[in-house]
Amino acid sequence: MHIKIGTTGRGWAIAEFADRYGAACSIQKSSLATENAIWLGVDDADPKIMARDAAAHGVATEETVGWVPFPIPQAVQLRTRMHLTQEQVAELLPILQHFAETGELPEKAPCAVGDDCEECRDEKDSQAAAVDAAETLLRHKIGAALYEKFEGVRFTPENIETVKAQMVQVIAAVIQEVVPPHIPMPEVSIEFDKDTCGLNIEISAPPRPVTLEFKV
Repeated sequence: MHIKIGTTGRGWAIAEFADRYGAACSIQKSSLATENAIWLGVDDADPKIMARDAAAHGVATEETVGWVPFPIPQAVQLRTRMHLTQEQVAELLPILQHFAETGELPEKAPCAVGDDCEECRDEKDSQAAAVDAAETLLRHKIGAALYEKFEGVRFTPENIETVKAQMVQVIAAVIQEVVPPHIPMPEVSIEFDKDTCGLNIEISAPPRPVTLEFKV
């Protein structure tokens, strides 16, 4: 998306861009004197009416199908842009960030109280416990799958690359079984330990890395 930064005729900062359908949009510093605010949204409501209904509503057109412009008298004002304060933007940012990262909206709105909210602290504790449980399950399943596949295999500098590729396949299969489908496949790092003739495996599995030592 191309964003053009500039100023309005009255000197207010403005960023202009187009949305998914090509409609002209902008984000502009508000002239509000009492607090910081911005205007955000499409610049023109661009009202339209179906051609078949135009005559019934006083709109003359030669078109017979599709949408045609619906003239609005200059005395009529349409509000097309949101007028947002600095605090309102701050509350919207977590929702936008969540969408930017996942492509989905969060299941609940961010808490306005934040760190002082006892309910939020309890929820964080519950989430942390769930993460610990998921990590333990992931570690157990990966370990069990690797031992089942490679028990009795002796790791050597000669076969290490082949073993690495096979291990990544085994780990990927376990992760696909355990981790929710919207989570991207993590990176897997496998290093050969010359002292033990074993492998050190690090998985960047969300929400935090998992490290395994694997020896047979």
